[in-house]
Amino acid sequence: MFRDLKITTKMKDKRILQAITECYNSIRKPDEKERSYYLKAKPCKQIAKFLAEVSIENINWTVICDIFNLVKDISHGKQIVTLFLKYLLENNLYFGEYKERLVQVYLPLLERMSTPIPYLDQFYCYDNFRNTLVMTHKRKEHLRVGFLKSKVFSEPVWELIENFLLSDEFSSFNSEHGKVLFDYCHDFCNSFTSYKDFDNEVFWKVLHGIHANFSNDEALETDMLDGWIRFYRSLWDTFNQHDFNSSNQAMKISESLLFSHLFVKYIKKDYRIIWFDKTLDLGDCKNIVFIFKDVNKISSKGFKEEYHVFHLSGPPSHCGYREIVWKYFLSNPNASNITSNNIDMLWKILRRLYLHKSYKGET
Repeated sequence: MFRDLKITTKMKDKRILQAITECYNSIRKPDEKERSYYLKAKPCKQIAKFLAEVSIENINWTVICDIFNLVKDISHGKQIVTLFLKYLLENNLYFGEYKERLVQVYLPLLERMSTPIPYLDQFYCYDNFRNTLVMTHKRKEHLRVGFLKSKVFSEPVWELIENFLLSDEFSSFNSEHGKVLFDYCHDFCNSFTSYKDFDNEVFWKVLHGIHANFSNDEALETDMLDGWIRFYRSLWDTFNQHDFNSSNQAMKISESLLFSHLFVKYIKKDYRIIWFDKTLDLGDCKNIVFIFKDVNKISSKGFKEEYHVFHLSGPPSHCGYREIVWKYFLSNPNASNITSNNIDMLWKILRRLYLHKSYKGET
């Protein structure tokens, strides 16, 4: 047998009383003991007393946050407030600020938030709500909801970022690393008004900026690089008709490289990522990722990938062997040199030559 909620406060608006009662009913259990009933009923009675003279049309975001702060330290208080907001949104009884965002983004998540969790303080934060990004992340196979205080972006960009943070692409990320990532990106993107502003030039600036500024913390750097790459993947998938390479063709984004699981490694290990050009002076560069703008000009068969990776380790710089390899390759950028082991074989021959000369004392 269920125990009914008894509220003695005289309410001006019976719809508010009905909402509070429904919240209580959703968490009550049959044959509850007096103590359990008291703990669940207490925040309900406090809210009823606070809203006794209020009409439901006058419940705005400030009132919701006031209620939260009133009962947040009471057992079941955070849970009841979240269920109360959920009820208002579901029944089209909330008429305050941020309604569209609350309905579209937060309503699907409020059920997960209806347990007393500490970060709800970051949700019911008055006008700072406009600077709060919601995200989901997995922890021990359970999907959790979290919030990030972030710098202000334009509404369209804010929506892009938040949709990404709610996606499966982001769900396994460290939440604090996500905050650092988008706070860092703010300096590059604070004037953006559309997804079209996220072009190839911005992509590379942020990517190399992360590597330059956060390499002293490997876990943070990895998450930030991976997060930024995944963000662009989501833009690429969502707006696949848009040319993200419109601003600077010399910094073209390769789709196959963008979706490669090794992309983060290439950035962290300082691979030089460049677009193939016969006039390049590569000097003694050890690690190179070549991106080909038009592979059909090199081979009528085409390649499986738009890029190819070369790693020439071994002899020291003064030998000039790497320069020989690169000059040969740039003068003969054919399919055999790219897709077969020609370059690798040439490099092995030169390395053996170096070792032979070293052994004879000729280097």
